[in-house]
Amino acid sequence: MQRSLQQTKEDFHSALCYDDFSRAETLLEQLTEEDDFALLYTLFHKVTDKKPLLKEYTGEMPKTICISPSYTCKLGCEFCLAGFAKQTKAYKDEDYLPAKEFKKILPWLEEAESLSFCGIGETLESPDMFNYLEILGEELRKKIPINIVSNTILLNKENIKKFVSMDIRAFTFSIDSISPLGHGAGNSTFQEKAWEKVQWVQEEKKRQKKDVPYFLLNSVLTKENIETLAEHLEVAHKRGINKVQLLLMIPQEMRFLNLSLLPEIEENLKRIKSIIQKWEKSTMEVELINGQSPIMSDVSPHCSKIGNEASFVKDLNHPIPCCGELILPHKAMPEYSLKEYWNSFSMRLIRYSHDSLKEGDSPVACTGCAEFSIETFAKVKKERLKHPQDDLYEGY
Repeated sequence: MQRSLQQTKEDFHSALCYDDFSRAETLLEQLTEEDDFALLYTLFHKVTDKKPLLKEYTGEMPKTICISPSYTCKLGCEFCLAGFAKQTKAYKDEDYLPAKEFKKILPWLEEAESLSFCGIGETLESPDMFNYLEILGEELRKKIPINIVSNTILLNKENIKKFVSMDIRAFTFSIDSISPLGHGAGNSTFQEKAWEKVQWVQEEKKRQKKDVPYFLLNSVLTKENIETLAEHLEVAHKRGINKVQLLLMIPQEMRFLNLSLLPEIEENLKRIKSIIQKWEKSTMEVELINGQSPIMSDVSPHCSKIGNEASFVKDLNHPIPCCGELILPHKAMPEYSLKEYWNSFSMRLIRYSHDSLKEGDSPVACTGCAEFSIETFAKVKKERLKHPQDDLYEGY
């Protein structure tokens, strides 16, 4: 089958990213008549000593693997970054990750230290959830901590029993202090049922004499429910929650901006910090996970996700190397190992740009990312909402 011109161009770019200069030269020979490649052909042959750049930024394989098993959600949260406030499907052609495709993730788990089922849709809307766990096998499930993120709606006593028996290490449930812009749109019945599911898991753990799964909460903060945050944390502690992860509600429309904490972000971060400090010596951990602000901690401003986490959404040959919008320009290819992919020139350049921390060095997708500074993120997000026509990353 004759290779298409576009495919040849893509393969050439990939060969360069993989430092495969010999293959890149062969492919470039086929593109010499293309106007945009003619000059590149000349320049390529003028460089006689071709060496991989930034080799000192070679890194380890990702320790955290996140995979999105479902591309649908019927909860309809107004703040949803995946757009489920206005639709129930992310893609027209597929609703979930088929089990046969899931097998592609196994090589990525050889050096991983955790696996999280989360992503753009509601995890349990995938009918293959237990098939994924069967594919992993008992030995791997016990070796690698598995976390299942869910809004709890589809949890029942039957599937809870199966999850507990399969040694799931943690459940992360989406339960907020009630807010119209939070999970369940401020519906008290949703919250009551979610807490009931927590109780069901606790009871099943006792029946099976298991210490796991542990409980984590994802709790969205808005201008309204920050007033009841302290009370929400007290309830979580009484319910046996091990960790609460606080997330700022990120408005997706201008009309929601003043209902978020972004307009007065510095003052609101101080309020959150004072509440979190009360739990520092508790058995329940509480943290803000939208990013690391200097107000919240003294950690390095380096991104904690780059190189340490690989997220997979639909295309298991094209992982996202962070929790945001950063996408590598090439996919994993059978001609090269996964280590070669994860240490391609693209990844080395990303590691370098985050290590240098020089203005203008970081990728555009990282500009204003909450992982570096929540304050900067708030400013950038407000500008994006005011000028959506200029937003390169609409939806983030």
